Amino acid sequence: MTLHLRNCIVESLPAQAYHSDDAVGSSLIRKLQTSTPMHTREMLATPMASPAMALGTALHAAILEPENDLAQAVVSPDVDKRTKAGKEEYATFDSLNEGRCIITPLQAQQLAGMIAACEKDWRIKHSLSACKKREVSVFGEIGGYPAKARLDAWNNQGMVCDLKTTRDLANLDFEKSIANFGYGMQAAWYRAVLRSAMTATGRMLPDDFMFVFLVVETNAPFGTGVFRMRDDVMDCYSDRLVELQNEWWKCKAENKYPGWPQDDVVDIGLPAWAMKKLQEQL
Repeated sequence: MTLHLRNCIVESLPAQAYHSDDAVGSSLIRKLQTSTPMHTREMLATPMASPAMALGTALHAAILEPENDLAQAVVSPDVDKRTKAGKEEYATFDSLNEGRCIITPLQAQQLAGMIAACEKDWRIKHSLSACKKREVSVFGEIGGYPAKARLDAWNNQGMVCDLKTTRDLANLDFEKSIANFGYGMQAAWYRAVLRSAMTATGRMLPDDFMFVFLVVETNAPFGTGVFRMRDDVMDCYSDRLVELQNEWWKCKAENKYPGWPQDDVVDIGLPAWAMKKLQEQL
């Protein structure tokens, strides 16, 4: 069943219900930013699953919803699935845990280290203590079209926390992740959806709105970081969010989802940094 929630903030909405709403979310808009409507529609039709995503889901449940037993990850049995007995044991386990987040024994060790690291970081503890509302669903409009956001944690007063994992925080590598994975656009999207929903209900988004990343490494020694997304970066995305919304809803209205252009042969070279390095060697 498809939902059509508009201009509201909903607590305790099941994730499945949130995802069934046809409003555009940040994952779609980030995909559209770097790809084509054809690839974006394919992403919606076949959600990607990976070990990294499973570990991230497990961390979210453990940190944000520790009281929700059904949300917690379950550890798969260490069996040899090449054998008949191993296949049968795993099949039984899988059927008993349908719909649950399943991680491997090795991932369970990683998860334990990540949880311990988050619990030791006073910045993460303070941020989550300030944002007691978890997994909040927000429905508003961007560019006149339905938009939605699922907030990891927020405090109803203009602070949003988003829990992320990364392989390495060294040399501010997470700043590269913000660019490469569209986290800056995500922050701008969440702010815009929140502003729309709050305005529709007669409230204003505070001027001191903060979008805070809570970051933990996925491997020992499980370093942690807390980063506030700069306002000027989010501001830079404002017009682009509207453009992407217009593009997507136009595709839906016309039922046409173009891929990469195929009308010509395109000259290609090297990225600027690679070209500069090559020229220096001459």
